[in-house]
Amino acid sequence: MIVCDFSEGNVRIYLPNGRLSRVFGRKGSGPGQFMAPVLARIDDRQRMHIMDIGLLRISVIDLGASGTEPQLIRTISVARVVRAVSGFERLANGDYLLAAAGGSRKHTVFLLDSAGTLKDNFVESYGFRRTPSTPETEPIWQSITRQKVASDGVNAYATLSTFDSLWTVDLGKKRVTSAQIPSLSYRVPQLPTPLPD
Repeated sequence: MIVCDFSEGNVRIYLPNGRLSRVFGRKGSGPGQFMAPVLARIDDRQRMHIMDIGLLRISVIDLGASGTEPQLIRTISVARVVRAVSGFERLANGDYLLAAAGGSRKHTVFLLDSAGTLKDNFVESYGFRRTPSTPETEPIWQSITRQKVASDGVNAYATLSTFDSLWTVDLGKKRVTSAQIPSLSYRVPQLPTPLPD
């Protein structure tokens, strides 16, 4: 299991029994350091790809054999493509998928090659608006958007919390479809009641 420690700026690797195996990185902006590591993926070559949302870069680390120190292979800046990342996947072909806010504020899903160069972008979600509402009918926190992305290698799946929606991107045909995610059991949280004096 991999745990990205946002506060300490490191990545911890745990064994299946829960014992800490290795720690990589520390707080900072230099090579092998992190400001806000939050998303990590391991590829089939035992390399860990860590998205640092604070530095807007991906660090690629060779985990090596058990008992050896992990080694930084390279860092890949995504700052020239996006300005905020909330979802991250690495595809089997070496490409990266990001759920992010781009410079144009239009797209949500970004496809980058292994060097961090933009190959394509999808889902023009920023052109959509929720139905009109007032603070009395819809609390302001419901307008906060969280974006996530996942892939099965053929399609990318992006969710946007603001719209309770799922977008499917056919990466080969570059076709995007969307669907509403039903939330039948969703209830708006109630404000806390004050404690009695």
